Amino acid sequence: MTQSLVTSAIPFAVERADAVDAKLKQFRSELFGKEGKIRIALRGQGVHFMSITVVRGDMAEPTYLVFEMSVDGEPQHAFDTVGIKLGSFVSEILSVAGIKTAGTIGRLLASHHIRTGQGLFDIPGLDFCGTPGMSVARVKREYALARELRTYFDSNSPAGAALETVLRSLKPIPSSRHCSTLSHFPVLPLKSRQAQMSASSCLLSCKGLRNSSGRFSCC
Repeated sequence: MTQSLVTSAIPFAVERADAVDAKLKQFRSELFGKEGKIRIALRGQGVHFMSITVVRGDMAEPTYLVFEMSVDGEPQHAFDTVGIKLGSFVSEILSVAGIKTAGTIGRLLASHHIRTGQGLFDIPGLDFCGTPGMSVARVKREYALARELRTYFDSNSPAGAALETVLRSLKPIPSSRHCSTLSHFPVLPLKSRQAQMSASSCLLSCKGLRNSSGRFSCC
């Protein structure tokens, strides 16, 4: 799976910087809580985080409206998501900044994409793309699984070796969409620390794969 950290920097007049900052502040209430319009618009779009910032230049340097996004997918996905899902918000910001768009917002962002690299003539930089393989969907699934396990152990105090307790207690855990296969694991005798670590890794990487006998297994 491809993950991208993309940055677009669009120049605009420094005289408008304070007004753009005020407009960005106006939208803060839509970023937080379950009912925030911006939060709702970006939900399920594979966006890990996003920021829009005014960066003022020194002396004769230009001032920039900087978009930074960490997403699942290619850079163009990030630009298109902002243009389609946040079009009305971004259009207001661009209007206050005096930035005109000849085409779509996605194309505008792509045309000002800052590509970093380590070559002689590249813009120095190293893109941070989060943890490889940890998509937004997987992060949410693991969060839900952790909450379910925490809820279970809050009312079922562990006793004995930690992993033995987990394996012994899996049977009563109700099946769920997060990891409906856990109740199929047998209680295994753990003879050594190495065996504990192996079994623990096996348990945490459970993906619910069926074997030839129709039972679920994770290894």
